[in-house]
Amino acid sequence: MYLIGLTGGIAAGKTLVANWFRHQRIPVVDADAVAREVLESDAALLARVRERFGPGVFAEDGSLLRRELGRLVFGDAGALQELNEMVYPELARSLDSRLEALEDQPLVVLDAALIFEWGIEESCDEIWVVLAPDEQRIDRLLRTRGFSPEEAHERIASQIPQEDKARRAHRVIENAAGVAELASRLREEVAPLFTGLGLSLREDSTP
Repeated sequence: MYLIGLTGGIAAGKTLVANWFRHQRIPVVDADAVAREVLESDAALLARVRERFGPGVFAEDGSLLRRELGRLVFGDAGALQELNEMVYPELARSLDSRLEALEDQPLVVLDAALIFEWGIEESCDEIWVVLAPDEQRIDRLLRTRGFSPEEAHERIASQIPQEDKARRAHRVIENAAGVAELASRLREEVAPLFTGLGLSLREDSTP
């Protein structure tokens, strides 16, 4: 199994790239979804979250209010690090289990916004980083996720700067010129890799 670690700042277009790989019939492990699943289903972990961040991040039925938790941690680097440290051990076990089940696949994509923050980049054969201008990212957050401008800026500031991620990547994918250009760039990037792994490229695939 050849493992691509796919990352990028919030609203940069990482999900578009992940979906492009899915259209190419490449398995994609969504680490962010796994992290949400872990955070919302592990009773012991939820108890620690309640103890650290208070009852205000939980609904009356005991379910986690992720938006409220986000408001607490994304403006506080220390709190965010604490939350990541709480989640990571169980997250790592869950990711390992999912990746082991795909060992026979020639190519797998690990889709993880916090791949560097979690320190899992060494598990990947190569790292791809998706970049987009900050003004585009902020606009997307306001339009598609209902963020306030302050929330959008806080969320972007809470992550490793795009430039730093780009320096640590094997491939940098710019996403500033639209879906068609992104698809064209992805086809160029993966063609040699697909050939080397004996995979066929679907030319009609778009993100």
